[in-house]
Amino acid sequence: MRFLTVIILLAGLFGCSSNISKNTLYPYIDNRVNANQSTISRVMIASVNLGIPSRHYLTNHAAAVDRQVEAYLKKHGITVLSNKPFEQQWKNAEERYGALFNSMTGELTASHPHALQDSLSAVFSNNPNLDAVIFTDLIETRLQYQQASQRYTEWHGVQRRLKVEGVGEGIPTVFDWSYPVEGISIAISIYNRQQQLVFHSVGGIQVAQAIVLGNTSAEFRRRRDLLANEKEVLEGIQLAFHPFITMKKYP
Repeated sequence: MRFLTVIILLAGLFGCSSNISKNTLYPYIDNRVNANQSTISRVMIASVNLGIPSRHYLTNHAAAVDRQVEAYLKKHGITVLSNKPFEQQWKNAEERYGALFNSMTGELTASHPHALQDSLSAVFSNNPNLDAVIFTDLIETRLQYQQASQRYTEWHGVQRRLKVEGVGEGIPTVFDWSYPVEGISIAISIYNRQQQLVFHSVGGIQVAQAIVLGNTSAEFRRRRDLLANEKEVLEGIQLAFHPFITMKKYP
C-alpha cells in the first residue's frame, strides 16, 4: 500500500500536542544567590537579542512573544517598564560602534560586548528603580522526527508531534523522515544592575515546519500557523523562566 493512511486518520494520529520532555530540559543557570540578588521586581524587556539576531521569519513574531512574556511576568507580580530607554541606548551604541552583527559570517562583531555594556550601564543609571533587563531571544535548533509510528521530536524541554496541513491521500511510505526541521525556542537571559548574568535558560516552543500534503505527495514547508498557538508559546516561556518563576508541574 503506497500511503500510510488517509488524511482523516492523520489528523488524529499527528495532531499537535503540548508535552514536556524531561530528557531534553535545558540546564538553566541561576546565579541570583552568588550575585546577592534576592529580589527582582521591576524589569525591562530588551528590544534586541542578546545573541545573534533571530532569523527574519521569527522577528515578525518577536513582539507578540514579548507581549506574552510581559503578561507572564505581570501575572507573577513583576512590574514591566517600557523598553523605550533601552531602544534609545542601543541606537546610540550602534551609532557609536557601527555594525554589531556580521551577516556574512553570521557572528556578532567584536564591538557587540562593548555596545551591550554601554547600553545596560546607561539604562540602569537613568532608571534607579530598575532591577533587571531581560533578553528574550527566539532561536532555532536543527531537529529530525523520530522513526516511529507516532512521529514526534523533542528539544529544550518539550515534545511536539507532527503537524500536518493540506488535503491529500496521505504521507507516502517512501517519505524522507531524515529531512531536517527547525525547533523554535525562547532563550531568557536576565542581567542585574551590576550587569551580571543572574539567570539564563531556554524553553522549546514549536517546530517551524509542517508536512504539507498534495494529491499524491507530501513535503516539509514553513507552517501556516507559525507561533499562533499561545499554549505552546506559554509552555516555552514557563520552561525558560523556571525556577526564576516556578513552573507548575515542572518535571
